[in-house]
Amino acid sequence: MNIKQGSNLLLIGGTGFVGKYLLNNLSTKNINIYLVCRKKKILFTKEIKNLKKIYLTKNFFTEKVSFYKKILKNIDVVINLAWYVNNNDYLTSNKNIECMI
Repeated sequence: MNIKQGSNLLLIGGTGFVGKYLLNNLSTKNINIYLVCRKKKILFTKEIKNLKKIYLTKNFFTEKVSFYKKILKNIDVVINLAWYVNNNDYLTSNKNIECMI
């Protein structure tokens, strides 16, 4: 991944299975990281020195336009790794359509 040094990157889903590994890798880069996640207690983020802000949401996919305008201000790059995950129905749930919309 080639992201310009000093860029502002918004990572959505950075606490998930794939996201936490990408977040760890991004923490070694000279970029500013902004994180959107559902978890209220994110203990591992204290180790990420270039993490500038954490936005908490109950459901990123159903937020209002005002939420998106707020978090996208001055953002250069967006990486969305958020997805519906429930062991019982994640492959067939209609919530997956919500994630794509």
